[in-house]
This record gives sequence, structure tokens and C-alpha cells, in this order.
Amino acid sequence: MNIEEKKSTGLTKDFSVTIPYGTIAEKISAWLAEKAKHIRIDGFRPGKVPFNIVEQRYSLQAEQDVLESLIKEATQKIIKDNGLRLAVQPTYENINQYEVGKDFSFSVSMEAFPEIKLKDFKDIKVDRLVVEISGKEVEDALKNLSERHVKFNVAADSHKIKEGDQVKIDLDCTDNKKQVKSFSGKGITIVVGKNEVGLNFIEDKLSGHKKHETITVDHAFEADYADKTLAGKTVNFEAKIVEVSVPEKTEINEAFAKEMGCEGLEDLRAKIKDSLQKDSLNLTKLYHKRHVLDAMADIYDFELPKSMVQKEFDSIWARLQDEISQAKADGSFEEDDDRPDDELKKEYESIASRRVRLGLVIAEIAKAHTIRVTPEMARNAIFREAMRYPGQEKEVIKFYRDHPQMIEQVTSPILEDLVVDFILTEATLNETKVTTKQLAEKLKGVLPGYGEEESTDKNESSKTQAKTAKPKKKSESKAA
Repeated sequence: MNIEEKKSTGLTKDFSVTIPYGTIAEKISAWLAEKAKHIRIDGFRPGKVPFNIVEQRYSLQAEQDVLESLIKEATQKIIKDNGLRLAVQPTYENINQYEVGKDFSFSVSMEAFPEIKLKDFKDIKVDRLVVEISGKEVEDALKNLSERHVKFNVAADSHKIKEGDQVKIDLDCTDNKKQVKSFSGKGITIVVGKNEVGLNFIEDKLSGHKKHETITVDHAFEADYADKTLAGKTVNFEAKIVEVSVPEKTEINEAFAKEMGCEGLEDLRAKIKDSLQKDSLNLTKLYHKRHVLDAMADIYDFELPKSMVQKEFDSIWARLQDEISQAKADGSFEEDDDRPDDELKKEYESIASRRVRLGLVIAEIAKAHTIRVTPEMARNAIFREAMRYPGQEKEVIKFYRDHPQMIEQVTSPILEDLVVDFILTEATLNETKVTTKQLAEKLKGVLPGYGEEESTDKNESSKTQAKTAKPKKKSESKAA
């Protein structure tokens, strides 16, 4: 077997392989001889079948198996002799060009992982945010808790509705006298002034009315409303008031605390503070992670396997196109980036390169420091993934059991978190105390979408929003 390196371009190496016909013929004969020991053919005792009959029946299979084995042997020898760690499967040329009686020649191209020299983690500088929860925040949260657990008492029929009252209505929505079932229903509960159910155009007119009265409203939906059957139309709503309840003032006292499952008011305050602290800790972890990844993207610069970058880009671009197509189909697409696709693709190629580079660095750190996702972590990740599909949990778990190669999709974020946590123990940290408000300011522009104004009233329900979230032909400048 003669192996020769023909070309080396970056991480890609091309080799030519020539296998003498004599070697092939010898291995084919050995294959057939071994086969003859075991085959059974009517009229012959086992192991006594004439060689010419064995050759006639199995020569094609012998040739295929031998060539496949020799190609595999040559590939493994190239990998071993050159110390390669392959990024993708090798690609071959001319492996179907074998001719009996002639030497067999083919080409193989291999793209390897780059050699990554890990840098001193102390070169990574991160502001370690420590959030201080103020007493006012605890009291505000306590007040909000009491407001969410308000009790209502049924009011007299003569009571006039006012803000804060709970009202039950039977709603009938019609479009040209044809009922719109998606907006019709009985016993719909509204707390006036909360705008919690997305019927603010009815809720705003309830004040001053009483039980048994009926309110009629003509509501015009916007032209780009998500439900195309209602977009641009004016439909009629009739709301019959069937019950009115008034709120009972909730006293923040020991009894309330015990109702919340606490030993007393101070215990409730302590639990609220602990909850706020945990929430802020989760946010600071995301902040730290983003800055660690940004720092690594800046300090590591090495050639990337082109095939891996292309695969990542194809995945990102395909997902974007799917989202745009879906948005166009439901009328929610908003064109706010007039750059040509070629320019956009360059931006997404940059994002793909960043993701691949960080993925390779994280894998190298995990290998060097024996950081692994434990089986228990993997099981918990699969369980959490299954919980995202109510009613199909068993099917999801079975899918991962039957396709173990897919488990990496749910465990790779865990490995990333483990590596980032390890880096933070070695990095240069500048501890900075911040308030919750200051943390929110720092997270803007760091976590995608954090702090951005919503395109619709945050209190509207998905059922009645005039506009849905609009996919845009725009990308983030960075992606973790």
C-alpha cells in the first residue's frame, strides 16, 4: 500500500492511495477460502464445496468487502501516521473505479481539528456582579404578593362597577351576525383596571355599570392583525354582566404570612428576599457567562474547519428563512433591514464562526480539565426537555433512548455552563456590588432581547393582541 500526501491547505490534507492488485487478489482469495469453510450448498458436505463454485457465487461480495476493508485500513493509517483528529468524515474520490487485474488507486481528503493551545485563564477579566437586595424591594414584592392573593366577595346587584372589582361576563362576538367562536364564551372573569385578559376595549367600559346590564362594543381590528379572518374588520361584542365582586383588603400581617405557608411575617420576608436573591443570581450567571464567552472569542484566534463553519451557517440561515416564511404566511413579517442577502450572509457567517470557535475551545478546556456531563445531569436534561411536550413525555424520553447520538443537543449547554463555571474560578474577577436596577441596565444589550420594549401592550393576551412578534431580517452582532 502506497500513501502519498498530495496537498495541504490549512486544516485540509489530501492523500493519494495505491493498493497493488496482488494484495487485493490475495485478500480476495483468503476471503473466499474462509467463506468456503462455512457455506452450505445442496449436494455438498459443509466445507467441501468446490472453490470454483464458491468463487462464482461470492466473488462480487468478496471484492466489495476486501476493497471496503482496504479503504478503511488506509484511512486509519493516514490518521495515525499524521496524528490527525478529524473534524468531519473523510471524503473519497475514485473508490468505485476498481478494475480487476489493475492496481487500485483512490484519493482521500481529510479536514482535521485545529491544534488549540489553552491560554492562562487569568487573562480573562470579568466583573463579578453581586446584587444587593434592598429592604424596599422586599416590601414591594410583599405588597405585590398580597395584591395577587386578594379575595373577592360577591357585591349587591345595585353595586356600580369600579376599578379593582372582579366582573364575570358572558361574551358574544359576531361578524355580520355570524358568531366568532374564538372571542365568545361564558363566565369570562375580568379584574377591572388589570388588562389581564386582553379585552381592554370592553374592560374600559365596565365602570359605572351593574349586574345584569349588557354592554355593546364595536371593535375595529388592525389591518395586520394576526388572525386573517378578522384583520381590518369591525366586529360586534355584547358583554352581559352576570356577577360583580368587590376586593377584600388584604392585611399584611402574621395571619397572611401563615396563609402563605410561613411561620410568620419575618419568615415570609426572608423567603421573599431569598427568592429575589436567587432570581438575581440566575441573571448574573447569564451576564458572567456572556462576558466569559466574549473574552474567549477575543483571545482565541485559530483557523476553523470550513465544513463545521458551513454546517453551522446553514443551520442558522435555514432557521432564519423558516421564521421569515412563517412570519410572511401569518402576516407578521416586518422588513426593517434592506441590506442584500450577500451582506446579511457575511454577518451570519461571522456568527457561525464565533460559535464554532467557542465550541472547540470549550471542548478543549473540558478535555484538558476532565470536565464532564454526568449521566444524572444528562437524564435530568432529557427529563426537562420531555416536560416541554405535555402528554408526549414518554415518547420524547424514548426518542433519546433510541437515538443516543442526539443527547448531545440537550447536554452541550450543560457542558458549556460547567466550563464557564470552571473558568470563573480561575479568571481575574473584579467584584462589583450592584442594585437590581443597575443589574437590569447592565443586562441590556448583553442578553438578546433583554429590556427591549414589547411591540404590544404587555398586558394583552396572545388571543387579542393586535400584532404578533415580528421576525425581522436582522441579526445580533454576536451570539453566545
